[in-house]
Amino acid sequence: MARIRLGNLKGPKGDKGDPGPRGPQGIQGPPGTAENIDLTPFVKKTENTTLTGQYTFTNNTPIKLNGYNVISENNRILFKNNDNKNVFAFDADTITHNDKSLLTQDKANTLYAPIGDYALRTALNAYATKTDLNNYVTTVNANNTYLSKTDAANTYAKKTDLNGYATTANLNNYLTTSNASTTYLNKTDASSMYAKKTDLSGYAASSTLSNYVTTANANSTYLSKTDADSTYAKKTDVGNGLTLAQANDTYVSKAGTNNVTGTINISQTAGLTLANHILESNPTNLVIKNKANQPILTVYPSVAYLNGREVLNQFKADQLYAPKTALNDYLSKTDASNTYATKANLNSYVTTSQYNNDMNSLLTALRNVNN
Repeated sequence: MARIRLGNLKGPKGDKGDPGPRGPQGIQGPPGTAENIDLTPFVKKTENTTLTGQYTFTNNTPIKLNGYNVISENNRILFKNNDNKNVFAFDADTITHNDKSLLTQDKANTLYAPIGDYALRTALNAYATKTDLNNYVTTVNANNTYLSKTDAANTYAKKTDLNGYATTANLNNYLTTSNASTTYLNKTDASSMYAKKTDLSGYAASSTLSNYVTTANANSTYLSKTDADSTYAKKTDVGNGLTLAQANDTYVSKAGTNNVTGTINISQTAGLTLANHILESNPTNLVIKNKANQPILTVYPSVAYLNGREVLNQFKADQLYAPKTALNDYLSKTDASNTYATKANLNSYVTTSQYNNDMNSLLTALRNVNN
């Protein structure tokens, strides 16, 4: 019997089979565009905008200014330059500049005394003692006891100067200002407090107001179009919306608390503005200003100024001031003034040598007379 191969022959199309099991989830598509997203609460990194929120740095990563780095570590705030040297640092008790302690005015007054307030005892020969001045009157006593011509002319009036004034008897025919104000109404007050009868034609009677709604009732009952547009979003505006969690992960909010874990690089000179201060980083100095743009603290690599006055380090203070313990050989100006008199006050006195010479001459003359 002959054999027939059927492998290449096709039969009729069968019925559609049952659906198979559900396949695995496909790859997530690309993110949608942000054309319809409201980004008003956020700010771009390149946008020059004032940030009103609070920003918390959770590590010691520095804030990089123009030439300086601001670092918070070990309860201290450090200002480092590009060479990573501590230009300025402070904590609760200590301020340093170039790793040298700085003295505040109060601490300098505690450790030192100005040399200009004291004089050497050997330099008091130009003064007279207080007992030498008993025959003189001080300027203070003279001013308290006597009246200078200038003071008399400025304080008192001559009788001839009173011709242009009225006596009390002449004022009986006049009203005082207070009596006039309580009795009469001036034109200015009448114009501001009262309306003329002819002006009432532009007003509505109280009985006709029942057909109107007050502005307060309208505001509490109805929603204006402006409020609706600013408060609510249209369904067509939702589009490819961005959730608040997604926005917080991607953007920095203008208001509120922000936790920043990375490094913020600020290239502008006055790029960091705080609530009440401005940090300005220049190529040669770092300036902290108040809101009026007035410098409070200016820090250079070798010197710092607080409110325009140089802040002294320990080395410079030792050069300019003497310790209080070294003042035992000095007298204060007050003690010198109470004990000695100036040479100018001694013009009416003779020196000891002159007195001795005059007495010797007198004794010699008396001896000659006796002989």
